[in-house]
Amino acid sequence: MKEFQQEGIFYFTTDINENSTKKQQDPVEPLRIIVLPDVRFHYREIHTNDFSPHPIVTNVGDFVFWQFDHPISRNLIQLHPGSTLKDLISCHDRAVVGRNRQCLAVECSLPGTFFFANPGL
Repeated sequence: MKEFQQEGIFYFTTDINENSTKKQQDPVEPLRIIVLPDVRFHYREIHTNDFSPHPIVTNVGDFVFWQFDHPISRNLIQLHPGSTLKDLISCHDRAVVGRNRQCLAVECSLPGTFFFANPGL
């Protein structure tokens, strides 16, 4: 069994006929194996008056989904590590109003620690 340690396209062949005196055979297409990064999906349910401070540990390329117990109309706001309570309270004014929905998602495209807030209704 072969375990791949990096992403890429790898080619393998079963044509081991190196003796040119043997009967000429049709060429064999090589086997192509495409190794993609692992993508994981992380889900967090958000309930009214129920906050979970536990971090979600992700890798680049992962997706984080928040599912709310009631419809929300505003988008997420990304907070910075030095954000204050005033910044958190002001997220209601900064969050863009969109469609009513019960789920939001973010793709993790950069490494690091990120904080998000949603004003709810």
